[in-house]
Amino acid sequence: MKLHGSAQDDGSAGAGFCYENLFEGFLTAGLGATNFDAKIEAMRQAICHLTITYLFCRRAVFLVDSQSARSLLSASYTSGCQTF
Repeated sequence: MKLHGSAQDDGSAGAGFCYENLFEGFLTAGLGATNFDAKIEAMRQAICHLTITYLFCRRAVFLVDSQSARSLLSASYTSGCQTF
């Protein structure tokens, strides 16, 4: 799972996510949003895609360059047997 967030010149932020050969997406977090906001939302969307597609894999690896974003989500999300 690859995630990438970026701030725009107009004061908005966006982020994209990709799980190779399965799904990908991009979203804008809106005006006044930070890179952090966009990454959090991209991680939420990616987790949602993973749970909806009923993957039969045991593990998913998130490549995120923001430790605070990972920490926030790890405290918030759990699935049947694994903590995100």
